[in-house]
Order: sequence, then C-alpha cells, then structure tokens
Amino acid sequence: MTELPTSEPAVTEEVPYAITDPCYIPAERYFSPEFYQLEKERLWSRTWQMAARLEEIPEIGDFVEYRICDETVLVVRTGEHEVKAFVNACRHRATQLATGTGTFAAGEIVCPFHGWSWNLRGESSYIYGDHAFRADCMTPEKLRLRECKVDFWGGCVFINFDLAARPLADALEPMPSLLDPMSVEDMKVTWWRAIEVEANWKIALEAFMEGYHVMQTHPQLSFWMGRKFSSDFQTYHHEKNGHSWVQRSPQYRALMLAALAKSAAADGASAAEMTKTQRDQLRASNANLLDGLWAMVEQKDQDVLDAMGDVEVPAGQTFADLYGDAIYDYALEHNLPMRRPTPDVKLRWSGIFQLFPNTIILPQYGNAIQYRSRPLGPDRCIFELIGLTLKPDGEQAERAGLEGVFAADDEAAFGLVPRQDFGNIEAQQRGLRTRSHREQRLSDVYERGISNLHEQIDSYLATPL
Repeated sequence: MTELPTSEPAVTEEVPYAITDPCYIPAERYFSPEFYQLEKERLWSRTWQMAARLEEIPEIGDFVEYRICDETVLVVRTGEHEVKAFVNACRHRATQLATGTGTFAAGEIVCPFHGWSWNLRGESSYIYGDHAFRADCMTPEKLRLRECKVDFWGGCVFINFDLAARPLADALEPMPSLLDPMSVEDMKVTWWRAIEVEANWKIALEAFMEGYHVMQTHPQLSFWMGRKFSSDFQTYHHEKNGHSWVQRSPQYRALMLAALAKSAAADGASAAEMTKTQRDQLRASNANLLDGLWAMVEQKDQDVLDAMGDVEVPAGQTFADLYGDAIYDYALEHNLPMRRPTPDVKLRWSGIFQLFPNTIILPQYGNAIQYRSRPLGPDRCIFELIGLTLKPDGEQAERAGLEGVFAADDEAAFGLVPRQDFGNIEAQQRGLRTRSHREQRLSDVYERGISNLHEQIDSYLATPL
C-alpha cells in the first residue's frame, strides 16, 4: 500500500479542482462526474468508514449490508467478539449473496443462484457439481469470500477495503481521546432514519460541521444569542488527517459569569433570581433539542433539572456546572455507564465531532446524535440520523437498524431542527450549479473544518493505488 500523507496534502495534476486555498472550495467538487469517479477509486477504496453499529448484529450469524458507491459488503457477526466483512459477491458468477439485514440460518451463507455456500468465516462449505469445474478454479483461496479489514470503536464496526490500511486507532486519533470520556462506546440506538437528498454527500455532511449556521437556520436554538455570533463561545479545531471538532471555549464559563454579573447589576436581580434565570434558560435550551431534534437531550435530563429546584450556586460556577454533576449522579443511581464529567468534558457537551470522511457525532448528557453521509452519485446521497443514549448496564437492547428512508419534510419522522437543516442542503447544491458561482467562500475560523475535509480528500485522490 502507498502510505497516504497526513501532513500537507499532496496536490498534483491528477486531482481535478484541487484545493489550493482553504478559503475557496471549487464548485465542481460537488457535482463533477470525473471528481466523483476519482473519489470512488481512491477515497472509498482505502479509507476507514463506519459500516454498521454493533447493535445491528447482536447474535452470531446476524448480518447487515453496507453500501458505498458501487460496492456492497456484508458485515457479519461471526463470534461473541468477532465480526467479519465480506465483499457481497458470489465467487462463482458474482451474484449478491444477501441484501438488507437478517440472519444466516445454521451459520451458512448460501448463494441464491446456484447454491454455493460458505461458513461464517468465509470458507467454502458446499459447491453443487464441483467435479464439473477445473481443479485450478476450486482452490480454497479462490473460493474463499473476499474480505475487508474490520475494527471497532464507539459501538460501531468500521471497515476498510484496503487490507494493508493503517490501524483504525491510528486513523481515528484524536477523536477517541475526545469522545471516550463521554461514554460514546456505551450508547445505544433509540431511533435511526434516513433521507435521500439531491445533493453531493459532502454538502449534506458539511451542513452539520459548524455552529455558524445556528443563528439563522435554528433561531429557536440561539434565543439567548440574538443576532450575535462570537468565536469566543466556541473553539474550532482540525487535524491533518481530516478530522475536525467544535466545542465550547475554555473561556466559556468566564464569559457566561461576566454576562450574568452584568445582567444582575443592570436589573438589580438577586443571586436567587439569577439562578432561576439560568435554570429557565437551560430548560428552554434542553426543550428545543428534546422536542426539535429528538436526540442529545432525553426526558430524564429535563426531570433531573426539574428535581434540582432552588440551589445555591457557588462563586465561580454556573448553574450548568451543578446540572452536569446532577446528570452524573442520576446516571450512577440508575446504573448508566457514564464516566464522571470533568470540566473539560463538559465543554465538549453539545460539540460537533466530525470523523473523516463521512461521520459526525454530537454528544450531550450521555446522549448523542450520529450522522452518516454516503454518495449515491455525483450529486445525490443518502443521509442518516441516529439517536443514541446510555442504557443501564446489563439491559438487553433490541436489535437496531435503519427504520426507513423518509421524505425530508416528514414531521412524523424528523423534528424541526433537522427539517430546518434539510432545507439548506438541496438549495445549496442547486446554487453550486449556477454558472456564475465557481467556488464556496469559507470562513477560516468557523468553517476551516470543511476545507480540512477537502484537503484530506485530495491527499487520497493524489496518491495512486
């Protein structure tokens, strides 16, 4: 395998519409058939990608099909702690062996065309009329199902078509270091739905990679901010390996305390009145996610807040600090596998964590929403939303899976928050097609993660197979 660069991207003449300035993204990267073909050949063929959640295949023999571009892979539970991923093509005449999700009865993978069979380890177990084939066609290696490299993190199965790819742990850093303290690996699926969008997979993903759009797209989430948006409240990070994340800044608490003190002085409010104001704002913020996103906040989190009642907030702390401790106390009491949140971890709650190339996780209070974007063509994709939460240790979770593909405006399938986001995606794709618009113009603060994603894509596209 040619080692892919993780420092400065290798931009060569082989990469059409390459990134030469991180503030400008050529429009053709979102609809060019040539660029899409290069992504198929050089990106998806050798990058680690989230192919399944472990809850989709809880029992030995369970499988789920993963599709990416023209490739189809069967992710199969082969042991209590083992999963394999097989290229979904019969070794005889390439018939797909299975679709969707299900269980391989008696541990046998059987081709529906001629009955050729394999055990769960991918070894040939039966060939009808094998005497009629030449011996060189029947060697164990030629009959064995072709595999992808497999590893696990965050309750998910990751695959890589490149068997010589670097280890998943190396490829994902620093995201596990940031997300593991929030117990992401122990979260379970509460719901899983998707939309098909007339837009490039990157456009759909990028809609969720920054908080800059919240003020205009989600005014109900920024009621306390008004028309102001300051990078002082958030810090934006990106890594040379394509990952990026947004979290509250280390100065966030000081800024909030200063704002509260200024407000109290102006209004003549007592400490008790300011505590009530903080609690009411926090409850309203929670409610906007509980009712509008159906993820990141669960009813139990509101119940914890309501049960706190009137509390005295120590100097140098906010009500939100005490609330975070109360969330942990609730988890401990109800046997939820939550790690005690440190001040650093609390700053990551409600953050945006983008895992290269096509997954995003937004964690909060022992819950999260996970996004995955996959191409269906140069300017069409499937975009999935997965609600997650911690479940009590030892509780048997139901088998998880995609509930279906829904219309983007289906109010029964999606809350207000994602429906607001969906409205931007196709409109942006159409705008990129206009002849006068040759590139996206990005902020080098709020949107640097987007250009970082593209720079890493170019590193793959510029490196021959």
